[in-house]
Amino acid sequence: GQDVLLHAYTTLLRDGLKSALVLIGRSAPYLENLRAKVRQLGLQEHVFFIPNLEHMKTLSAIRHARLLIQPSREEALGLPLLEAGYLGTPIVATRTGGIPEVLGGYYPYLAEPDDPAALAASIDEALFNPTDTQRQIKLMKRRVATGFTWGTAYSAYDSLWSAGGD
Repeated sequence: GQDVLLHAYTTLLRDGLKSALVLIGRSAPYLENLRAKVRQLGLQEHVFFIPNLEHMKTLSAIRHARLLIQPSREEALGLPLLEAGYLGTPIVATRTGGIPEVLGGYYPYLAEPDDPAALAASIDEALFNPTDTQRQIKLMKRRVATGFTWGTAYSAYDSLWSAGGD
């Protein structure tokens, strides 16, 4: 969904946003398509790619980001969401796969996949509503610390295995 994010970001820039967009991820064939989309949209001075960043540096980038945006079309779990939640970084994401489960049913900064206008609105709300965003950060950090531990995962799987019989 990074192409959707680029369209949402273009809208936000037109509306006066002064922040750069940094895309961190693995090198993949799709990266060249994203670079071409950035050129097509005239975003070369605003969008920066950091491929194949080692994990500790990725965590540092997440910790220092104004937002972590995960514009997925499909997502099983979304480990970066858990990392951002634990690190206290605000999150904007799409309502798909396991993302709502990770963020919780209450989470206000969810947009429908493939909807640049909704994604832009969620980003805008998270950036410019500091009181609610700070509240969401606290709730998310608590949610990650209590609901997504190895002990919690083990207990959930143990009960499934035990119920299986054989």
